[in-house]
Order: sequence, then structure tokens, then C-alpha cells
Amino acid sequence: MTIKWPSEKLNFENQTYNDDHLDPKTELTELHKLSNFIEELTGLTSIIEKKIASTEELRVEAYKVIESLGLNSQKDYQDLLITYVCSLSLSNEPTLVSWNYVKQISYNSWYIENYLYDTIIYCIENNYCAANSFIDLAKDAISSLSNNGLPSISERKNEARLNNKNYWCREENKLEQLWWGLRHNEMNSYEDESTLLRLLFKLNINEFINQISSSSNPFFIQSVFWSIGTDFKYESWANIVIISPPAFNEDSSWNQSPIFPLLLVTAYNNINNVSHSIPRHNPEQTQITEAKNNITELAKEVVELINKRDDSTPIFKRWSAWLMRNILIENDHDESDIFSSAYLDAVLIDEIGKVLRDEISQSSLPNDAMSWESWSYTALKSHYFQKKYTSKVDVSDFIDLWKVTVNSWNNEEGEKLKNNVKMFIPLSDNIPTVAYCLSYPISQEKNPDELWLNTWINLQSIKDIVEFGYPDGNSKSKYDDSTTAHRILLSFLYFGIGILDFLKGDNNDISRRSGNFLYTSLFEAVNEMREINYFIDRDGIDSLFNQIMMRRIIWNGLVETNSFFTESSSPTIKDTIGRISNDIVDVWRLIQIFNQNNIEPIRVAQILKEASIDLDELDSQMQTLNSLDKSRYPYDDTLVRKIKSETTHLNTF
Repeated sequence: MTIKWPSEKLNFENQTYNDDHLDPKTELTELHKLSNFIEELTGLTSIIEKKIASTEELRVEAYKVIESLGLNSQKDYQDLLITYVCSLSLSNEPTLVSWNYVKQISYNSWYIENYLYDTIIYCIENNYCAANSFIDLAKDAISSLSNNGLPSISERKNEARLNNKNYWCREENKLEQLWWGLRHNEMNSYEDESTLLRLLFKLNINEFINQISSSSNPFFIQSVFWSIGTDFKYESWANIVIISPPAFNEDSSWNQSPIFPLLLVTAYNNINNVSHSIPRHNPEQTQITEAKNNITELAKEVVELINKRDDSTPIFKRWSAWLMRNILIENDHDESDIFSSAYLDAVLIDEIGKVLRDEISQSSLPNDAMSWESWSYTALKSHYFQKKYTSKVDVSDFIDLWKVTVNSWNNEEGEKLKNNVKMFIPLSDNIPTVAYCLSYPISQEKNPDELWLNTWINLQSIKDIVEFGYPDGNSKSKYDDSTTAHRILLSFLYFGIGILDFLKGDNNDISRRSGNFLYTSLFEAVNEMREINYFIDRDGIDSLFNQIMMRRIIWNGLVETNSFFTESSSPTIKDTIGRISNDIVDVWRLIQIFNQNNIEPIRVAQILKEASIDLDELDSQMQTLNSLDKSRYPYDDTLVRKIKSETTHLNTF
């Protein structure tokens, strides 16, 4: 089956557009049957060769030819003849001066601009023009464009070219900008030369690759790809993929070539267009299923094609790290939702994993990797290990992510950790995606609770920064350092919860034993943070405490068999609630969380009774606080009254 991009397939299936313009191939074939056709073009040819006549002046001369030949006098016939003679002229004199003149003519004629390419191809196929003339002309044009020559007729495009050049010289994270797809680039900045670019691509694709490979301007290269149709035709994209030069070295370092990263962006955007073909509001299940199958099919085809290249492994490593980065940042993503930005990322990552296998676990990042790649690449290893695409991982890779001390706080290692925490750990109440992506391999070890606790103990110097600030900082930097250190510890607590959740999922004797020990460590660690952190993101710590509390209650069982926790597991539910029982607002928030998690009021009543929580006092104090500040202390006594009625019922037994 022939692979097509979604838009290409759609256009192919809906070919209802009728082109009323003259077809150069058909019309010129008929014109060449006239014995006096070439002779009648002598005057028009002479004028074009002088390179001074305007488009309208050429149309006057072309009209004379039409009258002499007895042809239809419609305007397209005039422009058809001009296009044909321009093709011959360029073949005889393939210089940039000649090309600039033809561009000026085509700028004032839609027909010439859009049919010059087809006319030249017809002339070459019928030996009226020499292919080498246009290959040489295209090479000269690309060389000039790469050196900021051959200005556009449009000043706006010239300004865009200059701005792009200056931006690229200033940009430090060039590869990351390529992954983004050079946002805000105007694809048509170099469309004036699209005819020559398309000709070179068709006539000599190897020379085409050689020419664009010599350019270091990614905006130019992206526009070239757009001109030759990689965005509109899968075959064009695939032909370049097969023969384009390497972009990554054997150690996965980037060699500064922008070609292949831009080809990957083109593929990604086209596959992503599949989801745009179905309605976002109430789509039919058959539409979703078909679209998902199409995405998987295209992703598989793209990965398999790239895998034929000798440098496929470094390509996949760097690209998949970028795809994983996007998943980690999208914390509210749903990888099963076709409309989620993470859906295609996940599909491509899985297809890449199927061909990489153990190569991903046996390799490390190159020296030129960006700071975020350490976390995204490690998360990638974890994902492939969980999917069983790779059979082993080095657990130290996951523990070492938090390897930082006071001494390394401001060096490269410390800065990398700080930057990654800021990027991947959002300020929200939910467990971030990265916590689960990094924690799975640890949960599969024999002693996950010990691994987590030992690392937590080793983070003592970071706890000191939270409490006292960095020793050499001023008052502002001390606060900033304390805030960053707090987020680092918060991220490690999230990491621990991720391990705990995986242990709960396994639910066997070993995982339950480790899970109980880890839960105890997490409980104490969160309370330690509540004690040393007086003012920084208290909501974040409180949210973590509630996350741990809810797991204790929801996972609690009445018997030992197959229960992750039992009534006697330490800390008990009474112990956990006892840590907040003196703060009436915290207790009220906990009651709300119970309700949001659909815990029956009678169960809540039992829990609060065992923790000696006085609901009458809570009701009275919350009523008072609510009257003072409704926005800060929202309160509805309906829930409390329902729980109180259950408490009364319990007291009768």
C-alpha cells in the first residue's frame, strides 16, 4: 500500500477541483505541430533575451504571435507563450541575471509563476531545454541564497530572512529550537526560488542534498523542504530521509546539521494532522479507532524507514528524548486520548522502543545534551523497561538524578537538577508525570524502600538550605535557594509516592512489605518537611500529606490477606490524622478530600471518631472563620451534618 500524508490522502480522495487554466504540456504539444510555431516566436524571443521588457509589453508581443497562428486570444495563451520562451531563454543562458528577469515577469503573472516549473519539465522531457542548465542555475541560486544573496522582490521577505539570520546567530540552544520546528518561521520566505528548488530536486536529488547540506541556515532549509513538497507528499519526504547526511555522530552528539531534525519535525506534524480530521466534539468511536490506527501505521512507517539508516540509533535517542520531554511537561495528559498532545509522542516513543530494544539501556547521553535530557532520557529508559522493550536498566541512573550537596549546589551538576525540577515539577496538587516515569525501575528492586530512604537521608544538606538558605547567599538569593531546594525535596517525595503506587500495583508479599516500610518513611519525611519549612509553598506540603493520607485510608483492609495496609499497619490512620488534628482548617480540607474520593460518610465518621475529632467544635470554628473571610475559608456545613448523623448512629452501638 502506498503511504500518504493525511492531507495528501485527503486531496487524493477529493479531487473535485477543475483547473480551467491551460495545461502547458497539452497546449505546447499541439503548438509544436504547427510548422511556423518556432518562427513566429522569434520576435518574442528577441525581446525576452534583452531582459528589459515588462510583463505587459511581452503580452503585447505574445498577442501578435497568437494572431499570426490563429489561436484563442485569451490571456492565458499570451502567458503560456511567454512562459515557454522564458524556459528556452533560461536554458540557453542559465545565469542569475536571467533568472531575476524571469522572476520579475512572473511576479506580475499568476500563470507564469505557477506554470513555469511544468513548462520547463515539458521542455526538458522533449529536448527543447537542457536539464544541466537548470541544475547549474539552481546550484548558483542555492549558493547565493545561503550567503544571503539573491534578494526577494518582497521587502517583507527580505526583512524576515535577515531577522532569522540574526536570531540564529544569537540562539544558544539550536537543536532545541529545531525540535520546536523553528516556530514563527515564514515558510514562503524563499518561495521566489521555488521553481528552481523543485527542478533540482526532481532532476538530481543527490545534488539537491549536497547543495542544501552546505547551508547552515535552518530557516532556508525548512523553506526549501516546504517548496519541494515534503509537507504535502510523503514520497518527497521519504526520498530525502533515505539519502540526507547524518545529523548525529556515533556517540549521539549533534553535528550541527539542521536537515534531519527538520525532517523529523515534518513527519511529526503530518502524522499529528490525522487527529485534526475528526471532530473534537462528540466524535464517533469508529472515527477515533480509524484515526488511531492511521497514526500507528504512519508512525511505524516513519520509524522503520529511519531505521534503515546507519545513524538510526543516535537519531532515535535524541528524538525520543525530546518526545519524552513533552510528555513529562504535559502533566494532565492522557496518552489514550487522541486529542491529547501526548498521544502521538507516546505512539512514536513506543515504535522507536520496538527497534531500539536494549540499545537504549546500554548507552548514555553525549556531552552536548541539554540539561533537561538527563531526566527525559532516564524517564525513557524507565518507560522501555516497563514496556519490556529493554531487559535491564542501571538503577543508579535514577538515584543519581538527585545527587546534589551544598558543595555542588552552584556547579553544573546542581544547576542541572535545579533546572529540571523547575521544568518538570509543576506547582500543583497532583503527582507529576515525571514521578511515575522515573520511579518504576526502583519499584522492581528487592529493596526499593531502602534505596529511597538512603537517598532521602543523603539530601540532608538540601533540607538545611530549605530551613536556613544557602550559606553564601544574600537575603533574596537565600529565599530563592530555599524555594528551589524545597521543590527538589518535593520532587523526591513525589518520586517516593510513584514507587509506592507501583508497589501497590504489584500487590504481593514482597511489595507489601517494602510498601509498608516506604510508606512509613514517606510519612515521616513529609512531616519533617512540615517542621523545617515555615513559609515556602505550605500548600504543596499539605497536598503531599493529603496524598499520603488518602492512600493509607483507601488501601486499608480489614484482614492481612491481599491487603496493602491493615488496621494495625504503622502508622495507623489515627496516627496520621493526629498530625493535623490541632489545625481545624486542615481537618476540614481532609474531610473535603474524603468526600471527593467518594469515601462513605459512615467510614469518615468512624475515622474521625477514632482520631478524637470533635465535629461540633470543627463546625463552630469553621462557621466563624467563614464569616470572617469566605474566599479564604469556604465552608458548607451540609457535609459535616451528614457525617455527624453517622457519628450519632455509631454511638448507639
